Amino acid sequence: MARRTLLLIPLLAVLPCAAEAACPLTEIEVIGFVRAADGTAIVGAAVEASWEEKAAGTVSTRRETVADGSFLLKIAYDTYSGKTFTGKDKCDTRIATASLAVTHDGYRTLRRELKLDDAATPLELELAANQ
Repeated sequence: MARRTLLLIPLLAVLPCAAEAACPLTEIEVIGFVRAADGTAIVGAAVEASWEEKAAGTVSTRRETVADGSFLLKIAYDTYSGKTFTGKDKCDTRIATASLAVTHDGYRTLRRELKLDDAATPLELELAANQ
């Protein structure tokens, strides 16, 4: 019987922490295509988006393009924006922009600002060859 009591004590200590609601993540999907100047799909290009969050600082996600040059980036960010007067988490942050970088051997790096309100429109990104 004493053994069961000892096992329950650590579990009860964890429960209050799990009961607190953390801020939810918001996810935005960014889709697009990476092509060379002649329209050829660039396979294996690294597409990276980075943004700033209040709690975590700089956060990023990265994917590579597939056979048709397409990519799907999932930007999942924390909505935490601080504490309320009563000490509860305030969850109303919205990320408006992210920095986008596209790299591939033999091509110049493409950098641009990505407006997340426009994320529903597929991106058409063109890489210039190194000279």
